[in-house]
Amino acid sequence: LLQLQTTDWVDIELPDSINTRRLDLVAMGDRLALVDRSGPAFAAYVYDATTLQWTPLPDTLPIGLHTQLIPGERAIGALDWDEDQAARLRVWSESGIFQYATQSGPPADARYALLDSSDTLVGVRTLPADPENPEQGTVELLEYDARTLAERFRGPPVASAPVTPEEFRFLVGMMMLIMLGVLVVVILPDRTDAMSIPESCVLADPGRRLIATMLDAVIVASLVGWAFDVSASEILTLAVIVRPDNAWAVIPITIITGLTMGTLGEWLLGLTPGKLLMGLRVVRAQPDVIQHPRFWSALVRNIVKWVLPPVAALALIDPETLHRGDRASRSLVVMPRPTPVPPADDQG
Repeated sequence: LLQLQTTDWVDIELPDSINTRRLDLVAMGDRLALVDRSGPAFAAYVYDATTLQWTPLPDTLPIGLHTQLIPGERAIGALDWDEDQAARLRVWSESGIFQYATQSGPPADARYALLDSSDTLVGVRTLPADPENPEQGTVELLEYDARTLAERFRGPPVASAPVTPEEFRFLVGMMMLIMLGVLVVVILPDRTDAMSIPESCVLADPGRRLIATMLDAVIVASLVGWAFDVSASEILTLAVIVRPDNAWAVIPITIITGLTMGTLGEWLLGLTPGKLLMGLRVVRAQPDVIQHPRFWSALVRNIVKWVLPPVAALALIDPETLHRGDRASRSLVVMPRPTPVPPADDQG
């Protein structure tokens, strides 16, 4: 018996008690199992890659009229059929041999695998080609409840694209709208009236703003991912777009959630969770009393931030560290002005 390990084939010595004339190699989770079919009953040996030893399974499996050994996650499955084509499913592990179910239905000409962690028996078989409909698939998939052998599914494989044509058109349309919005916002001239900073504050540096934005994105993606059973990393990297289960819909939900959270947070509190963690806040561009931005100002800022992120990213290269959303909303992202340190007294 040869096993491929990394880059080399390794010779695995077989147990002395096994008859090598009729052997079946079966997977038992991540372990190898050899089944000796030469006697009146099957005998199985499981290989331990740590100790390099073969361990016999307890008991021997009585042979049916037509017995098919099935790989499983924690046990070896044995499926056999009687004269009336009634199937019997048994499992064979270190705990012994247990009969699961007897039921007519599973065809004997299919090949099966046992997913014992979910009590599922899956099979695949090749059907004869239909001369009247040669384009019809000739492969049939089967799924049964392993506890009862009740049929769950029977039919051809269903191949679905990650994104349907309608969804693709929607995504392309959304991207075109974002690009158009970016173009319009960039082309529009800035307002010429000056923006003032409250005396107790200074403009936030681009690095802090970037980290605060990233924290907001992670928080929103985590909340949306938890609600829709999608990982935050899949949302942030847009990997959900290629998933076959319509998970791409969390992208607009994430944008709407972030837009809502940012607008309400800046309108009511002058900050978002990310800005709170970075010691930043959003204020009106006026020199006197510090005030939170108005609702519409906060909405404009967050539309630029969540719907037009390329426009918001321009703050990183702007000489005044402002993006068009800041200027259009007449609001600023600031942090407390550092307290000057008095010079040390050199007189002794």
